[in-house]
Amino acid sequence: MVAFLVVLYGVYMAALLAFRLGLGTGVLPGGRQPWLTLVPGALAAGAVGLALVIARSPQRIERRLGALAGRARPLYGLAATLHTGSEGIALALALVRRRPALLLAALAWWAFDIAALAAAFHAFGSAPAAAVLVMGYLVGMLGNLLPLPGGVGGVEGGMVGAFVAFGEPAGPALVAVLAYRLAAFWLPTAIGAPAYVALRRTLDGGTERTLSEPDR
Repeated sequence: MVAFLVVLYGVYMAALLAFRLGLGTGVLPGGRQPWLTLVPGALAAGAVGLALVIARSPQRIERRLGALAGRARPLYGLAATLHTGSEGIALALALVRRRPALLLAALAWWAFDIAALAAAFHAFGSAPAAAVLVMGYLVGMLGNLLPLPGGVGGVEGGMVGAFVAFGEPAGPALVAVLAYRLAAFWLPTAIGAPAYVALRRTLDGGTERTLSEPDR
């Protein structure tokens, strides 16, 4: 799962950096909003840098955290998280080297989701420039980082705010984003919720049977 997320969000971070540079320098059409693209670009660069540091020297970081763990027990959990993260990053890099087409699959994931947002904009009579559409989507997705229950409202508010900041009319942007989120996120969530509950019951039942079996 960690490797999957590393590949998927590695493409996301690369796209965020590329469109930040393109819009910030004026290479891509859509106007220059350095203040709007600078912070997301810095976050993307920081995330990529941190991932590379964790991947290249995980043992060194873990040893330092282990040495400090006697003073602060929560550092044990952080060290374990970094260990899992380093293994996931290493696995993701190995998979991409062996099968570069995985990057195309991750790119398709984001491209089709952005296409759903574009369809929602066209449905309500508004069509932002392609670069603005992509950057507004990427910036809005950072709303998942907000400490909200389940991320509810963070992405929607982030996307609408980003599009308005890029000069799109607030009304069509609001309706388009809500329609997109309803079709791409909320409906699959509602349909998948019963399946998730059933799956958890199945897995819990399997665990109980395994624990109850006598040693052979």
